[in-house]
Amino acid sequence: MNCFEHNTPYTLLCWVKGCNKKFLCNQCMQKHDPQHFQMIQSLNDLDSQINQIPKSIQQNLILLSSQLSSAQLQITLNKDSLKKQIIKLSDLLKAKLDLEINNFCSSAIDYTTVYYKQFENDITALFNTISEHSNIFTPQTGRPINEFQFTQLIQQQEKMFDIILPKLNQQVQMFVQQISNNQLIMKTENFHSILNNNISKSFQLTNLLFTGETLQAQTPKLNPKQNRIISPLIPKIDLKKNASQLFPQKQQSDRTSDQQAFYNDSMVELSGSRFLQQKSINTVLTGHTDIILCICAFSNTSILSGSAGGTIRIFYIDNALTQTKLNDHKGDVLALIKINDTNFCSASSDQTVRMWNYQRKICEYVLVGHEKPVQALIHLQDSDQLASGSLDHTIKIWSLKRPKMKLNIQDHQKVFAICYVQSKGLIVSGGEGILSVFNMINGYCRDKLEGHTGNVLCVKYLKEVVNGEYISLISSGGQDQKIILWNLDRAQKLYIFVGHQDYVTCLTFDSENNQLWSGGADQTIRCWDIDKGRQVFIFKRHTNQISSIEYLSSRQLIISGSWDKKIRLTSRSILVN
Repeated sequence: MNCFEHNTPYTLLCWVKGCNKKFLCNQCMQKHDPQHFQMIQSLNDLDSQINQIPKSIQQNLILLSSQLSSAQLQITLNKDSLKKQIIKLSDLLKAKLDLEINNFCSSAIDYTTVYYKQFENDITALFNTISEHSNIFTPQTGRPINEFQFTQLIQQQEKMFDIILPKLNQQVQMFVQQISNNQLIMKTENFHSILNNNISKSFQLTNLLFTGETLQAQTPKLNPKQNRIISPLIPKIDLKKNASQLFPQKQQSDRTSDQQAFYNDSMVELSGSRFLQQKSINTVLTGHTDIILCICAFSNTSILSGSAGGTIRIFYIDNALTQTKLNDHKGDVLALIKINDTNFCSASSDQTVRMWNYQRKICEYVLVGHEKPVQALIHLQDSDQLASGSLDHTIKIWSLKRPKMKLNIQDHQKVFAICYVQSKGLIVSGGEGILSVFNMINGYCRDKLEGHTGNVLCVKYLKEVVNGEYISLISSGGQDQKIILWNLDRAQKLYIFVGHQDYVTCLTFDSENNQLWSGGADQTIRCWDIDKGRQVFIFKRHTNQISSIEYLSSRQLIISGSWDKKIRLTSRSILVN
């Protein structure tokens, strides 16, 4: 480019801001402002810089392309990782659902067998009765009959037509009518509720897992609400309709109203305090790696459990999870008892009793004095004391205000279980076939109750009034497979319950319904009516012997722990129905 004024090529460039003449030739340079000389640069020097500009832009574009490629690769990795976790989660949920449904169906099959067994037994007994009477009136050919035999036959005939045949006919017609009206079909309205409960809890577990550290570490931080899975499956699954297809068409119309009411009452609440009001719970709590030996309902929402190996776990009922594990004991945890809203105590085969702070999850005191495993604990609420029973033949009473031993009671036999009769100030211990009754003030042995033929493994105080009479009623169960109800005031037996096929290991009492619940080494839970002195229900909820059972009256829950390393929470309504 040439200068218009001198018609010579531009060779210089002025970088001064606001300068009127940027491009200069050699002659223009002579007329230019001397103050700008320091900012004048030869155009030849700019050629190399101008040539570098496209190269610099190209390098920046290459860098951006490389960064985008890295981002794309990271997205692919995150996507694949998330897919793998979702597939793994799907397998876990399927396994959980399969286990729950298999356990339920297994229990339902066992219950069905027991349920129909009573009708089969009644019909068999009726057949036997008919057969006996039939044999009496079988014609006897070839034998002469005398006058006495003829008179006796006529009398039997009159009795048969007037009394026996009408009664037999009434019983047979009752069975025929019940069968024709489908009244003997076992009610299973809770089937759909249990399945819906498990599916809902599985999706609740999904939500908990998706807010865990694993997925948070590999995915961007989002709104917490976006992390939760709102599955469209639950409203689309009509479990009530599926369950209703199990029944004959004729039976569906008879049960529609009752089934709808049960279904509405059994819907799972998954939020806040409303969960406490749900009427149907059927949950399995897992987490122990060894057999469970004892459980204790600490509150409406939490359970304590102890196992072999010295582990204590705290489970939360509403989400079926455990987040606390206490391992201070050096031996099996054999007993647990709640003291107050802050503390609970545990007993162990390491010969110690420990007091724990529930909120801080720490051991506050260790009570030492027993010389053999401590089998049982009971809280003496009116005096704020603790009693412990041991295989060293002693019951020790401890002060809880300043933890120390106040009284040592010599039992002269191994102590497997103890209970407290507060109204009388008595401690009852279960030993080697004998129940001993002690005064808690001075340790005097008031009575010896004999009736069991093996070790007494569990004792339970029941109530003070029986059929309008003020007596202290206790129960005991043992290795002889019997449960005995005792009138403690008269030191005599009221009832003997027989039904368990192995050791009776644990007892609990439902005071509202006046029912005693028992668990045994035969893997069954049985319910007994203590007023009528008979068995009401039998259930099989575990695959190994039941070691502990509790009744949580505020939520009407039967809580059972077993050697199968599981704790089962079951609403009383589900078991009864």
